[in-house]
Amino acid sequence: MSASDTVAALYPRFIGDALDAGYDDFNAALLKNGAVRTITQAVSAHLYLQEGVGGIQVRSRHGDELNLWCLYEQPHDSRVSPHLLKLEEFDLSPDTPELQQALKMLGLRWA
Repeated sequence: MSASDTVAALYPRFIGDALDAGYDDFNAALLKNGAVRTITQAVSAHLYLQEGVGGIQVRSRHGDELNLWCLYEQPHDSRVSPHLLKLEEFDLSPDTPELQQALKMLGLRWA
């Protein structure tokens, strides 16, 4: 969602919202700002309604190497989203490396 062509396409629709909320601009940095959830939620709601948009990928505000995905489930979708190509089920434990990384990043610990 923070690719330059996406931000440019969204700019005319959301610059007013950004300015009204007290921000100087509508840009990729704003979309990564956790404090502007009303704008990021409005952008996501707008994209959900666009034909052919099945979801969004964003870089985490915790680091650009972390990709976050939001898949949009539409009323006509089957029980499992057709966008999920490989489903795996596994048990999490306090020692799962990805869980440990997420806890550390968020300043949390397993109790």
